[in-house]
Amino acid sequence: LLSNCSSLRALIIRHSVRKGIVSCVPVNHVLKSKRVSGQLESLSLHGSTHETRSAPQFCVLPALSDMLLPHLQVLCLRGIYVLPSLHLPVLPQLHTMHLVGNHYFGQGPYFSAESLPALRSLEVVEHKIAETSAGLKELFDEECLQRLQSIRVMQDERCMTVTRSLP
Repeated sequence: LLSNCSSLRALIIRHSVRKGIVSCVPVNHVLKSKRVSGQLESLSLHGSTHETRSAPQFCVLPALSDMLLPHLQVLCLRGIYVLPSLHLPVLPQLHTMHLVGNHYFGQGPYFSAESLPALRSLEVVEHKIAETSAGLKELFDEECLQRLQSIRVMQDERCMTVTRSLP
């Protein structure tokens, strides 16, 4: 179906799994068509964890490093269990990232200036972070944080913790 969409610019992939199952968001299968992935400007990936807070499911992203998204400008990750194995491809046009209600496991940073050279705007909503955390430095490398022009932290009891130690 998607390969027949000749003008697709924005896509939301909502992934839902049964209770107690660990599942991988099927990004690679959905975006396997270069015709689709080559023209996308906005991509939103939703795991079912965001919709079933009382009994969260485990939705993880596969390594995305081999995907080509040359025109992607906005990326939203929502309700995803982010693992250290997440490797974003180089997204040369990506200027805005939304991180909503994700859970992060292992050591970061998960996002680097190398793969996000144009990132200028960041929105973090419902960030689960420990009091002793290094804040956004756990998610982004220092070079990436230094390039940001706009940061919004919303629905977070520890905004100071999240933004502490930013350059």
